[in-house]
Amino acid sequence: MFKNKINISYLKNDLPAGLVVWLVALPLCLGIAQGSEADPFAGIIAGIIGGLVVTLFSGSRFGVSGPAAGLITIVVAAIHDLGYEAFLLAVVLSGVIQFLLGLLRLGVVGYFIPTSVINGMLAAIGITLILKQIPHALGVDSDPEGEMAFEQVDGENTFSEIFLSFDNVALGALLIFLVSMIILLVWELPAVKKNSKLKLLPASLLVVLVGSLLNQLFGSVGGNFGEMTFLGTSHLVNLPDALTTGDYKNLLVTPDFSMEAFSNKEVYVYAVTLALVASIETLLCLEATDKLDPDKNISPTNKELKAQGIGNFLSGLLGGLPVTMVIVRSSANINANAKSPMSAFYHGMFLLLGVFLFPTVLEYIPLSSLAAILIIIGFKLVKIKNVISQFKTDWENGLVIVITIIAVLLTDLLSGVGIGFVLAMFFLLRKNYELAFISHIDRENNKAVISFAQIVSFLNKGALMQTLQDIPNGSKVKISAKKCHTMSSEIQEVITDFRDISSKTNNIDLELIGFDKFLSIDETSSNKRFFLNATTILILNRYQNEIKSASNDETLSVYNQMLKDIFFVNNLFYDDYKSFRNSFYYKGTILTKNTNQLKKEFSKFHKTVVDNTISNDELYQEWMSLSNDDQIQKIIASTNNQIIDFNNENSLDKDYFKFWEIIHESVSDISDFSTKQFNN
Repeated sequence: MFKNKINISYLKNDLPAGLVVWLVALPLCLGIAQGSEADPFAGIIAGIIGGLVVTLFSGSRFGVSGPAAGLITIVVAAIHDLGYEAFLLAVVLSGVIQFLLGLLRLGVVGYFIPTSVINGMLAAIGITLILKQIPHALGVDSDPEGEMAFEQVDGENTFSEIFLSFDNVALGALLIFLVSMIILLVWELPAVKKNSKLKLLPASLLVVLVGSLLNQLFGSVGGNFGEMTFLGTSHLVNLPDALTTGDYKNLLVTPDFSMEAFSNKEVYVYAVTLALVASIETLLCLEATDKLDPDKNISPTNKELKAQGIGNFLSGLLGGLPVTMVIVRSSANINANAKSPMSAFYHGMFLLLGVFLFPTVLEYIPLSSLAAILIIIGFKLVKIKNVISQFKTDWENGLVIVITIIAVLLTDLLSGVGIGFVLAMFFLLRKNYELAFISHIDRENNKAVISFAQIVSFLNKGALMQTLQDIPNGSKVKISAKKCHTMSSEIQEVITDFRDISSKTNNIDLELIGFDKFLSIDETSSNKRFFLNATTILILNRYQNEIKSASNDETLSVYNQMLKDIFFVNNLFYDDYKSFRNSFYYKGTILTKNTNQLKKEFSKFHKTVVDNTISNDELYQEWMSLSNDDQIQKIIASTNNQIIDFNNENSLDKDYFKFWEIIHESVSDISDFSTKQFNN
């Protein structure tokens, strides 16, 4: 299962990328745990599981999972209502539910998220990341890292926190931030990127090292400058005390598996809530990560849900927070030039080894250094040029992007994306409403033409009814459905009523074109039945088999056209589609090459249809005499001549679709002639 995952061929790219993601993920794991009012180690467990376990089961190339800010509100409420051990049981159960969602193939929902919403979400996350890191860059660290909602856990909001930060600037944090930004920007220069030696040293690692050394330097200077610039522990990475003291036995908390916990209905409510919200956030991030992927790989959504389910199951068992795919980590992974899923695995390994082997070293890292790294990631997510170009090409999509950005900034990720999705659906439905059909009414000449698009839904019913009402009395009207392949029953009902009632009442000469595929509208579904004789149908169907055999199934359009004509014969013969289909495909012989067997089956079918639909012998005799009319024989003879000419062509130049069009035209000619003669 894992042989395609455990691949060290891209070690020189994936290891540095994993290091960068680790530097980003560590403070986020701790900050999200703090914001969730959980033990900091719970966030680290979730990060380790996301890196080492979810990566192995996921189908995403660059996705990185861990604790997510989007679940903070739910986690806080669950811990408050259930207690921590029962909350862990809810996390375990949420993992089971997510796995079942993947088995049920509900991950397909992720494919229906509009691109404009994803673009808006990415830009919004980038802007939020920048705004949230400004206080940390200035040395104000009251809001935990990783908290992305507009309303913060410290009582402030995104903007008020920034304004307050300017009144409490820590000089040392600001200096470290500025130096870190300079290093990161220099590493973005083409000259540095082309330098083979400098490329080996990740900019993020250099920033952390320089930031830590600078802070120690500030502390060693002494005097007023040292006091003003040295950063205390509140401005540095803080790990759980048990990690730094080695008291590991108090780190792990296990779920409450007692009958009391299992009988608590709230446990299941929170389990379902966590599963659904985590799944939605994962699918959003999965789609966004695929969009950032330079190779535009498409990740399997159902496999991802199962991977997340396994991750949450294990995270809950070990006392960790819920896990989702996280766009901040994933975008950092892509920007760090990762080449395979192993970079995400390495980040999990660094988390595991780092917190257990050298926890005290990690506590020297200034949060302002990490703020610089996250701000650069944020700027890379905000692509202003794309938004501007989108407005130029399609202002509606551009507006969806902007509204999604504003909504995410002023609420949270899921709420903002939901608002953007609703707006995108509104524009989509409006466009469908406008483009479902094109109409032209010539009042001077009393003519009207209505042409339907490929899909016409119930949403277009009102507009169609209004258009039909506007047609003047005594007009000549053509309604075409040649291009339409999906028409709702409501629209078919409107057209049928117009044909059977309004057109006759208002003396309208109506012509319906291309409606043979819609049984409720097709003219042949009227009370007057007419039939081609068996000989004619056999000739046409023999040609069908010859064409299919000649094309060797290579020309799919030929086969599709053949099916359309079978449906035509269906409408011509019989109202009951199911009965017709069952008879017509009797033993599958309609598509076989055995013409003799075909004749037997078709004759049997023809007799069955006649016996069941025509009780008037006189009417039947009238039809049988009509079906042998000279005009029909002329059409068949003309068709035969065209086929002979076709067979004489060079075989290399033959177009079998054109061949079928000859047959299709013959069927149509016979149908038109027969209808006119019979109605007369």
